Amino acid sequence: MVEDTPPGISIHDITPQVRSCVAKHFANRRSHQRDGVVHLISRHTTTAVTINEDEALLRKDIAKFLQHMAPPDAEYKHNQLELRPASEKDRAAIERNWMSQGKGTLEEFMAQEPKNAHSHLLAITIGQSETIPVAGGELALGQWQPLGYASLPDRVWTYLGLERQVAAGLVIRSRVRLGSGWKLFVLGATLSPYQSMQSSLHLFSEITSLISYGLRLFHVASNK
Repeated sequence: MVEDTPPGISIHDITPQVRSCVAKHFANRRSHQRDGVVHLISRHTTTAVTINEDEALLRKDIAKFLQHMAPPDAEYKHNQLELRPASEKDRAAIERNWMSQGKGTLEEFMAQEPKNAHSHLLAITIGQSETIPVAGGELALGQWQPLGYASLPDRVWTYLGLERQVAAGLVIRSRVRLGSGWKLFVLGATLSPYQSMQSSLHLFSEITSLISYGLRLFHVASNK
């Protein structure tokens, strides 16, 4: 499945793709174990992953809120392309990820570099990973908690699709077009079984009890 996302900020429900991957993972296992955890990570610096309600008008509210938080047309030092690379470390990163791979010169890299500082800031704010428990082969999400893929770049087209299942879980590739060139980034997830779901729930219960005990001690100390 390939989903064409529009330019600018947009939120997309990727729960069906992740559920499909989880189902395929367990279908290929001889063990009857159906508990585990999904680690979902966006490996592009201007996209994010979140868990929230997927409602049409709420998506518009989220986009408006994010645009207000980091306006695309505000002044950002990262967008002052004429001053970059601003350090030897930055130059080395461009050399490693661009020139050494035969993609072009430093000047060609800077020519295709978008002014997207606001997208980086929003990705940091939202977060680029989520961990979801799996119980009985199903994602342990709340009733109104789908997995959201946030495409944050301005004037960038993102194509999201499930590529293949790998040994540890899955790989979802997100293909991003910048100008006339293509960049390929990975939104990956791995599925690792618990030794015992019961033991994990017990550990969670113990941690909760310790936190509750600590809060009671704090309350007693505060009242003295």
